[in-house]
Amino acid sequence: MKTTTTFCRFAQAALLIIFLLAKSTIYSQTQPDSTDYDYAAFRFPDIDRKALNAQFGLSGNAAQILRHQQTPQTENHQSIFENNLNLSYSRFRNTEKLQALRLVSFGQSLFSGRTKSVFSVTTSQRFTRFNANLVINDQHRHYYEPQRFWEYQLLVATTFEKASQRQSLPPIVEKYWAFDLNASLPLKLGTGRIEPIDDVFLAKFMMDDLVENGILNAELSQEQLFSLGQVMAAARNQRIFDIRRQRIYELTQLDNWFKENGLAESKSDMLYFTTVADNWLYSFRNVRSAGERYAVGVAPFALLSHLRELNPGVSDGHFGFSVFGEYDNERPINQFWQVEKSARAGVEYLNNPVDAGDGLYNEWLRPFAEASLGYGFFPNSRTIVLADASLRYEYYIGADDNVLDFNYHVIQPGIRLEATYFVNYQFRITGALNGSYFWSSNNTGGPVFPSSKLPFSLSSGNAGFNFSSNVSLLYSFF
Repeated sequence: MKTTTTFCRFAQAALLIIFLLAKSTIYSQTQPDSTDYDYAAFRFPDIDRKALNAQFGLSGNAAQILRHQQTPQTENHQSIFENNLNLSYSRFRNTEKLQALRLVSFGQSLFSGRTKSVFSVTTSQRFTRFNANLVINDQHRHYYEPQRFWEYQLLVATTFEKASQRQSLPPIVEKYWAFDLNASLPLKLGTGRIEPIDDVFLAKFMMDDLVENGILNAELSQEQLFSLGQVMAAARNQRIFDIRRQRIYELTQLDNWFKENGLAESKSDMLYFTTVADNWLYSFRNVRSAGERYAVGVAPFALLSHLRELNPGVSDGHFGFSVFGEYDNERPINQFWQVEKSARAGVEYLNNPVDAGDGLYNEWLRPFAEASLGYGFFPNSRTIVLADASLRYEYYIGADDNVLDFNYHVIQPGIRLEATYFVNYQFRITGALNGSYFWSSNNTGGPVFPSSKLPFSLSSGNAGFNFSSNVSLLYSFF
């Protein structure tokens, strides 16, 4: 009864968020811009943009887990405090024939926590954990026709973890280290194209301020607005390591455009300059897109791990591939609102050799389907509020002669709220709230995996709610 009540409350919260977002979106659609612009028609110029960011984070997590397979049912509570540092390098290329994104990220975190398990007696545990990870995401989408593409993506994630744990009853101290390697190579064929269009909104917010301050007598035409957006995108693409000289170059490019279009005449040159500079130096970039894509693909993958608690340690591996279809749609509703939709479905084959010499193994299929709906609110060029709701379904089908028994359902709805504010050109603050509910059918067997890391999203006979929050500072070197 308690699990059902928790699920109903969570579902009601998710539906309420979606309703409020939809209502706000409908209202915003009834408040059109004074000049109608077809923002989705904006075309991003050919660029090769690089970025290096450092992110400092502070987060907390509280979770309650119920396991309804056992009698009497057990209840676990967990709280975690974490701080982390992440360094990431990205390169984005956009041309008529190619869209490519390369991301290399290194992070480390140190966190401590406490868990409390309620059985016949109460047992508490305290733990500290150090974690370091390296992620490589190299994605290339090649267009052999204007709306048709083939794509490959290399995903590699490695994690090293070292931890110690102290238990009260009975008094036990444990230490261990672990290493994980997760790699996959998705290959896709598809149609459609999604273009970044954020610069056209930066141009629109700048135009609004120029009109409000009396510098422009009238709003720009769509052709002029798109031209200004393309100049902005090209100026950001010019990499100059001296940050002072780069800002001079960028503002000069904007000033040249206004002069060439006869729009830089003003009674106050200082007001003109400060309005342009404020909109340029205190704004976001590349967070809104427009278009849709359909794709089908196959993705071989492998997950290898090694855990050493006692010599010589334990190694494990999972291998398999997935066949899937996916759909993505992003579009601006107007200057202030954005909507994103996605859907994905397919089937995964996974194999976990237990002892190849004795012919022991675990082998299963996992059909899955997932969908998400998200909205973005952009009241100005410095503030972003994002909210989305998602739902994932899985079904595990095990082979008859598996060592472990499978065949159970998994349902995972989730909601997310995130807000970001631009402090200055290099610093930004982000806060996020995440909530999810998980449920699996009460079948026998199945190992315990506490997160949605491959190969298992959840073992059978579990249900629970998870809530997390995060506040982080992001510093951009360039």
